[in-house]
Amino acid sequence: MLTSKYLDVLRQVYAAAEPEAETKSDYVKWCVNEVNERVAAIISNKDRNGYPWAAKLVAALAVTLQKMGLPEDARTFVDGYHKQYSRYSAFRRELRAATLGEKENGGA
Repeated sequence: MLTSKYLDVLRQVYAAAEPEAETKSDYVKWCVNEVNERVAAIISNKDRNGYPWAAKLVAALAVTLQKMGLPEDARTFVDGYHKQYSRYSAFRRELRAATLGEKENGGA
């Protein structure tokens, strides 16, 4: 059993390790930008072998947003890709598979 002193120390460590809201927001913006750039590069080159990878990147970021307490942002993020790449049925198929897999595992 953990002593209360030990628990107090753990709480302090976790509190110190928790980034501030502004820092979290900066991390999310950076991640969104990186995913957008990578997915755009894969799709613009019509690299069909890369579609599953791109879809998994989108799904992973959607799960991250959801776990951060931003489920609506996660949904909007994924929906944006479905709309932006509406003419790329192979990519959208991979995206549906990736996001469905994440939903089944408790994600977005």
